Amino acid sequence: MLTAIPLALPLLRSPQLSPINSTEPIQQSVIAETRTLQALRVKYAPGAADPPGPHVYDVIIVPIEDGLAVEVEGRRVSSTTPGAPVLISRGAPHRIWNPSSHPVAFVSAHVMNDAAPLPERGPAGTPPRLETTGATLIHSISDKYVRVDTYRFEWGGKMEAAAGDVLDSLFVLAARADVARRIGKDDVEGISPAGEAFLIGAGVPFTLRNRGEQPFEILRIGVVGSR
Repeated sequence: MLTAIPLALPLLRSPQLSPINSTEPIQQSVIAETRTLQALRVKYAPGAADPPGPHVYDVIIVPIEDGLAVEVEGRRVSSTTPGAPVLISRGAPHRIWNPSSHPVAFVSAHVMNDAAPLPERGPAGTPPRLETTGATLIHSISDKYVRVDTYRFEWGGKMEAAAGDVLDSLFVLAARADVARRIGKDDVEGISPAGEAFLIGAGVPFTLRNRGEQPFEILRIGVVGSR
């Protein structure tokens, strides 16, 4: 299950967004979209393949199940395990397919042409907009228009942006987790399945906390907003 928080970002149509067509081998549905970001849940049947790129937008693939194969600029991506993001820069030739004997699901995020370049990180001494306790940044990849960070939340771990973050962010759970979310004035608690995703707009205060006994990992895909 993937959900979008209504408070976080207005859903806007843009002429740049590719039409979403589902066929029997490939099923896909829009989770949420703005002028700068389109997020989809995708499922490939065994043997299904996407038409080869390149595309005019950046693509971030977040596998939810084992079995997906990705090739970028003629080289097979070595790790497409659940929760391991793959960043495909705009203009890069690539292929995505399912060579396994079972269906595979993943989240696909597209950073559109209306996105502005990421701002430079603030100078030393600048107060952080995003504060963590018991939540550690374990992996980060970025390009001109997008940054993908993976955080590990220990028991009781918390991430907070009391004044909101500087980026629009799509969060994707790498595995099943017991997460408490406070976004603006809205509270959501309970078990969330692997692949659940939600958008939080720049400037919207939020808190994420691990309510369970087991650690979990969550991905944050950050882009400059369209407002």
